Amino acid sequence: MTVTGSPAPSADAGSIVHRLFRRISAVRSGRSARAVIAGLVKRPPATLRDLERLVGRLDIDMAGPEGRGSGVFRPASPFAPGGMTGDVRLGKLRPGVVRTYVGFQFDPYHGQPRNAAQLRPDRVSVSVDLDRDEVRRTLEQRFGAPRPVNQDGHAAEEFGRWYYLSPWQRPTTLEWQERQPDWALPVVAAGAAEAFLAALVDGLTGAAEPGVIAATLTLLGAAAGAGIHGSASRLQVSARPGLPLTAVAAAFGWEAPVSWSPDVHMSTWVVGPLDAVRGGPAQTVIGGWTVRAWLAGGPRDAPVLDSRGPSYLYDLREREDPVATLLATTGDARER
Repeated sequence: MTVTGSPAPSADAGSIVHRLFRRISAVRSGRSARAVIAGLVKRPPATLRDLERLVGRLDIDMAGPEGRGSGVFRPASPFAPGGMTGDVRLGKLRPGVVRTYVGFQFDPYHGQPRNAAQLRPDRVSVSVDLDRDEVRRTLEQRFGAPRPVNQDGHAAEEFGRWYYLSPWQRPTTLEWQERQPDWALPVVAAGAAEAFLAALVDGLTGAAEPGVIAATLTLLGAAAGAGIHGSASRLQVSARPGLPLTAVAAAFGWEAPVSWSPDVHMSTWVVGPLDAVRGGPAQTVIGGWTVRAWLAGGPRDAPVLDSRGPSYLYDLREREDPVATLLATTGDARER
């Protein structure tokens, strides 16, 4: 109360001018956030310049680790002094953007790209100070009804190619990825991989042409999360997140599958039965076909058998590592 007995003004109410400025700031923030969402939904950024036009200045320093595979975080960065809990803020996000994460295409083996201007975004996540329902309506107007997906145990929604709306409310997070992530892939029904692999073995055992085998197995492959393509003398299967190793081993008769990497960067991993003579994964011969297989990633925590080859040789008998690629070629296996 004042000395005259009238109610005292609230300490945090501020003057009429301050309240007006806060209202104007909120309007600008909302307008800016809507523009960011609309721009991202209309067309994902192809370059760093496109990205900064969308979310604001990022201040990327290519002398450090930023942009080199692990992406950039704003306004705080784990690569800045003090890390995510420090006081260093980088860049200047547009009003209404609470935080952002951006991943870039990067070749870690050759250090490309070498400067920020050459960075190409392949993942953009923005959290904006808007209600989720408003962001959702913008996505529905552009792409129609969403598909529910499980993102790390949370009920997210997938729109178009490939936008993901988180379940969180204000700030609302919208993410775009250049490639559909493994966690968003349709669930493979039980037995689908086994049915596809059994049909593949039957097709290789027969005398059909690669194109005929591929056409026959297209639907079975799709049900197993795999694509199959045939050419003159090759038949290739590509699967995401991958065919179960146990199912592949059973179909091809591998009793003791092993894996090693044949390249210096260890970016590819061959898998197959143990070759008692050479020590690494052996090729599989089915009918007139030689079949080779590659894992989706390296099994570095699997038991090690030896280190005689180009990398450690891993024992995969008790493993469930996914097989990403199968390649069948015609001809004598001894000549390949």
